[in-house]
Amino acid sequence: MLKPNAAWPLTADPILSPSAQIVVPVLGMHRSGTSLVTRLLDILGVELGWPLIAPYSDNPKGFWEHELFLNFNRQILGRMGVSTAGYGEIEKLEGIANKSKDIDLGPDVMHLIEQKLSRGFMSPVWGFKDPRTSLLWPMWYKVFRDLGYRDFRPVIVVRQPSAVVQSIVKRGDFGGLNNTSPDQLVMHIERIWQVYYQAIMKSNVREMNPVVVCQEHLLDPELAPIEVSRLGSLLGAGEAEIAAAIDWIDVTMDHRTNGRKTVTPSAAKLYDGLASLAVNQRDKFVAAHSGSVFEPTSKVIELNRGRTAEWSIYIVSPLNNPFSRCLNEVAETLQSAFGDYGLSVPIVTDPKKIEGTPIVLHPNYINRYLDTMAADLDLPDTAIMYNLEQIGSDSPWMTKGYLELLKRYRTWDYSEQNVLRLADIGVQVERVCPIGYARVLDRIPENHDKDIDVLFYGGIGERRGAIIDALIATGLRVVVSTNLYGESRDNLLS
Repeated sequence: MLKPNAAWPLTADPILSPSAQIVVPVLGMHRSGTSLVTRLLDILGVELGWPLIAPYSDNPKGFWEHELFLNFNRQILGRMGVSTAGYGEIEKLEGIANKSKDIDLGPDVMHLIEQKLSRGFMSPVWGFKDPRTSLLWPMWYKVFRDLGYRDFRPVIVVRQPSAVVQSIVKRGDFGGLNNTSPDQLVMHIERIWQVYYQAIMKSNVREMNPVVVCQEHLLDPELAPIEVSRLGSLLGAGEAEIAAAIDWIDVTMDHRTNGRKTVTPSAAKLYDGLASLAVNQRDKFVAAHSGSVFEPTSKVIELNRGRTAEWSIYIVSPLNNPFSRCLNEVAETLQSAFGDYGLSVPIVTDPKKIEGTPIVLHPNYINRYLDTMAADLDLPDTAIMYNLEQIGSDSPWMTKGYLELLKRYRTWDYSEQNVLRLADIGVQVERVCPIGYARVLDRIPENHDKDIDVLFYGGIGERRGAIIDALIATGLRVVVSTNLYGESRDNLLS
């Protein structure tokens, strides 16, 4: 029997060592809320790596799935004779769950996975999600162990089987079951739901003291703050991160069912057991934090309550693009400069929280991603587009839509050369605002124990990759980070 989850002690400054990193796999059936939970973990400080697959119409808030795990899981399931979606004949699915620990990926594939993990996951705590992992967890556990990872903190996400069936049928993705009668389809999907959670509970996940959460509880305005606080407490997240995660939850998400009960008794019994465990864990958490107040609200933090600021700094932040964080320090230098003049200016990532005249960072992301398509509709006419991209004919950002945006609003740029190039294509830059030193950034700890010869952080293309490989070949100690920000990146710099 699983024990109620205890706190997760975090290891300080693992940075380079897999044995010191914490891995958070999110496990559960399709359409069970795994995307919701993974995004919450992301806000709470769990690195999800890059690239993530793009949002889609049936999941507009994002899947939060790393391409590495998704692609490998699909390939393996296809080779084992079932739908790459993770559906199919019950007996075959059960066989996959039983045999996955014996899958041998071979040295070449293992080397590829090792490279992608070491370059893409550099934070003290990182995680991943793909529902198919529920069937293939024994294989991934063996891979992780062979690569030196030792600390696993699983999160199991559960949703009523009947609601899962309803969502899958609504989406229309039946994994080759399209010719099945409606009643048979319902029973078959419920049995697949059962196979997924039986596979999880029969694996060594149950020995890792997993956190169990129910989607129904996360979408309940009264319970959501407690559930998010529970996840945040386990990860050592601060109050601001917990508040941001609570604020992100949309309780109007389509999570209701038509009232039909689960038809498979064994599936209903399994759900009841998992839901009871989730409630037990929550009750113990509340008892241990009896002095805390869990506000049943979707808006915990209000910026500059009761007044409108003259300015704000707006970072355009697509849900599936963690690279928007690369301008956080630019935003802080602007905020610090305003502070030098006695002005308090907020930094926001939600366009609806813009106050006064916004200085827009990452304006090139507007109209580029599904969830930022209409971001400029929330901007006042006084908005300032602060371009921080190189201007050239080969730039992927110099689209017709972006140039029209720069022409329509006031524009700043960091580069005198860019100003001349933009003028040639009809964009008038109001002001050059170069990036410079600010006291607020003087915070990287001094470390005299230098164990890195060359540190590269940023996106890696073919040219940069070749240079990095050449440096490694000389024997230099080279560290590459493609998605690391804040304190963890500063520790690398130190």
